[in-house]
Amino acid sequence: MMAILSSCAPTYIPNKMHAPFFHKQGEIEAEVALNNGLGIEYGAGYALTSHVAVIANGNLKLIKTQDSNYSRNRFIESGIGYFDKIGKNGVFEIYAGAGWGKSDALAIDDYNGHYGESDQHLTETSGNYFRIFMQLELGLSFGGKSELKDNSFEIGIIYRPVYVSMLKYRKDDITITSGTDIITDGTPHAFLNEFGGFYRLMFKNLGLELQSGFSFPPGNIGFESGFFIASIGIIYRN
Repeated sequence: MMAILSSCAPTYIPNKMHAPFFHKQGEIEAEVALNNGLGIEYGAGYALTSHVAVIANGNLKLIKTQDSNYSRNRFIESGIGYFDKIGKNGVFEIYAGAGWGKSDALAIDDYNGHYGESDQHLTETSGNYFRIFMQLELGLSFGGKSELKDNSFEIGIIYRPVYVSMLKYRKDDITITSGTDIITDGTPHAFLNEFGGFYRLMFKNLGLELQSGFSFPPGNIGFESGFFIASIGIIYRN
């Protein structure tokens, strides 16, 4: 999954939207993907009955991509939900659940002041957070069988409202030349609306998925947040 961020040093990074696209009882789904922050996205699900399923997913990024700027994140969550067919080719799913994350980031910006003097600004953030989510999906498959055992093309749209509560949060703004250091800490929280779409090519049990989307905060939410969601990955479903 790939992500362009609205903040230079995000504390909350929205993860890939996990849409299993179940059709019947007993189905198993697993996926792994890469995001544009060079992090790993993962997920798995199981259809307990002909209409009830459980899912678990998360992401992991522990590697600094540059010597100075970096963003690291660990997140895991689980949920339970309902799925149903719509005609021969459609599927509707709704899930709800919760998860926990931890992240830290550093952004360094060089710029020139009004009188031509150079300056450097550092923003460092860290936080532990709890997230509650609800997710609604609507998808269609073209080609193959309705059980998706043959080759098929799938598309879908996803809406995921989330509530993010920072259990521990710290932001440190430092301007090198002036020597100013502004520290913000506390336990901010906010609701965010997240929208996405996916495109899949399924080859029997294996498939390739592309996903993109956005995370919209309602304004100034009190912590640094990512904005763009995107991913490329592999799906197994049986």
